[in-house]
Amino acid sequence: MRSYDIFFFSSFFFLIGILFASLGLKLSTLIIALIGIISFFIFGLIRKNKRFFWLAGLAVFILIGALYYTYDDLKFHKSANIEFGKKILFSGIIINNPVIKILTRNLY
Repeated sequence: MRSYDIFFFSSFFFLIGILFASLGLKLSTLIIALIGIISFFIFGLIRKNKRFFWLAGLAVFILIGALYYTYDDLKFHKSANIEFGKKILFSGIIINNPVIKILTRNLY
């Protein structure tokens, strides 16, 4: 397999893992990826075909993508300290006149 094909499919499977995890399939994504890794590896050993080993390796990228999304999502939720249902006071200094449009106002 050529190096750009390896990069493309690795990135593609990584993004599939992120997609599955973002859809709320976190645990099932991990289980499906592990089953895929194990089954492709076993088929590769039985049939002695390199394609199954490649698929097992690419299924690892699904697992890595799902774990990356889960880690980043948890990190984001820990950093967001906004309490809903509570009044929050913001303050700042306006240095220019506001730009008033039909639906929005921009303050600089």
